[in-house]
Amino acid sequence: MLRGIRAGALLAIVALVVLAVRFLAQDIIVTNEPLVTAVLFVPVTLVMWGFGVTISWDLGPGPRGNLATAPVIIAVLSIAAMALCTGCSVRVAADSGFFLGHPVIIGVVCLCSGALAISDLLLRTHPSRDSGGPRDTAHWRPLPTDATSHTATALTGLLSVVLALAVALVPTWVARPIQQLAPKPPEIPAMPATVAGDLAWTLDLDEDVDTITAGAAGPILADGSRILGLDPADGSTRWTYHRPNAQLLNLSASNVRTPTRIITGPDHHYASFVTLAPEDSLRRQGSSSRQWTRATLVTVLDTLTGRVVTERALAMDATAEGKPIPGTQPIQLTDTAALIGTEAIDLATGTTLWALPEQKTTSSDPSAYVGPAGHSTFVLRSEPGSDMATDLVLVPQDDPDRRTHLSTVATSANRPLIIDGWTIHYTDEPTYAEGSPAAAISIDEVAAAGTAGVQGIDLGQTIGPDLALSHTSLIASMWPSEDRIDPQEQPAAVFDPATRTATPIELSSAVDATTFDITKDYEDSAYVYRLHLAAPNGSASSTTEITMEEYNCLERMNRRNTVGERFEGVVLAAVPGAVLVYVNLPSSRPTPNRLYALR
Repeated sequence: MLRGIRAGALLAIVALVVLAVRFLAQDIIVTNEPLVTAVLFVPVTLVMWGFGVTISWDLGPGPRGNLATAPVIIAVLSIAAMALCTGCSVRVAADSGFFLGHPVIIGVVCLCSGALAISDLLLRTHPSRDSGGPRDTAHWRPLPTDATSHTATALTGLLSVVLALAVALVPTWVARPIQQLAPKPPEIPAMPATVAGDLAWTLDLDEDVDTITAGAAGPILADGSRILGLDPADGSTRWTYHRPNAQLLNLSASNVRTPTRIITGPDHHYASFVTLAPEDSLRRQGSSSRQWTRATLVTVLDTLTGRVVTERALAMDATAEGKPIPGTQPIQLTDTAALIGTEAIDLATGTTLWALPEQKTTSSDPSAYVGPAGHSTFVLRSEPGSDMATDLVLVPQDDPDRRTHLSTVATSANRPLIIDGWTIHYTDEPTYAEGSPAAAISIDEVAAAGTAGVQGIDLGQTIGPDLALSHTSLIASMWPSEDRIDPQEQPAAVFDPATRTATPIELSSAVDATTFDITKDYEDSAYVYRLHLAAPNGSASSTTEITMEEYNCLERMNRRNTVGERFEGVVLAAVPGAVLVYVNLPSSRPTPNRLYALR
């Protein structure tokens, strides 16, 4: 049995070393603690093994109680090394949601090394050992014994290998992200064009909803560290992706109050989000540099099924405190491909289409575009041309060498807006006071035919895009007509990519242009609180009852609003099959958040 354990431990060590090398390359970060533990453990174990062999020679055939000293010490060291390495993975998982595989495997290597040393030492110090003879159990060569003994030794060795691999791999398998997949729906519901509809269902959520966006067949929510795909018909969960304790990076522009944890492609078939790696991944870029980077993991999901299509590790510029800075590395989705860093990926196969040379950006000049791209066009760089505009470098996803420059693209907080492959293009040099005439223009058409061959859709005068309101439409903003002490930009025009039409905001019926109001009525011996939604042109409207807490929150946030000012506190999203309404309540709320669906 001891010979089988020794042989199995040796084979397991060889297999585990190969696995450790693979996990060292795959894990989001490499931590030094298990490597240092292994470097210290191996020589100490060898010394104790040598001590045990020497003691056996000195004691001779007399009392042999001291022979247990070395094996016991090696066993204690092996278990301690295993615990230290595994504890490293558990600590990192508790802090960031990432369970590292290489510390556990290195810990099991230490455990197997201890088992190898102990079994070999016991064989060498066994009282009945035929030292140097043909039946010397300490030798590695097969012994001249019966077939049953050989079979028992082989089975013991095989069992040792299987047990070691199970101990090494099962924790990593158990700690993987929790996923519930869904079949592709037989029918894709249509995207609502207006807010007209009745309350179809509500959904209470214990966690704050960070992001609500449209998938290809229904809504997608970012709820803490979970990503949920819902059925728009009844609000039931179709698929989930959950990495417990993970932190999802906010990808929205600095002037958008509502976080954006998820970006989708123009057709919403794929969605992407960024998970922060442990703080141990914070690195200085060179010994004398003030620039820092932090590792992140970019995940792309199929929104129809929830299946992970691809994952890529990406180092982002970060502050000295470890907070990554979006815009220093591109993360974009087309209908069928993704651009993550410098790598373009075919989302149907997960393979690399092409890779670009590294293009260094800095946190003070975040020129990389993050968000939905064109249907088949990437934005390589977003080079600021002024405080209100940027110049885009466009490239077809199937031809990275063909590049087109699109100048004076309207921005807000240095971020261009791209919806369904369309963006806002100034036709003249803009000024802060008056903006400039602008047009909606397709970046796919520009990438294919150049700027001279593309006709834009007139949007009138604008000072830039409204990043907060624009979800399925391009909304262009302008200053209010009346003089105010602290003017707030207001929606001026709406462009609908589906119909390729632009309308003034007051004539629009688009969901993104919806106006809100709240009322409190006394009916049947009780107060009834309602949220009213209406299209600016009056062609569509809907009303839903809300809770007293939601009403009070909205009333406090909007009590000083004047005509035309933005209504705060309500998140509205048109998704296939429904219009979703969500009231942002304080985190200290006594009741769950509630999601309302209009159909």
